[in-house]
Amino acid sequence: MKKILPKMRNDEDAESLLKQDLSEYLHKDNFKPVTFRFKPQAK
Repeated sequence: MKKILPKMRNDEDAESLLKQDLSEYLHKDNFKPVTFRFKPQAK
């Protein structure tokens, strides 16, 4: 069974989530592709 990641409103919420077993959250529907664009470095 897949779980949806809960909304985190502060650092304490994030810390309590990270203390749990996250294996139920590791499902492909919880992730999406991201593209990064980097500016050229000035010389």
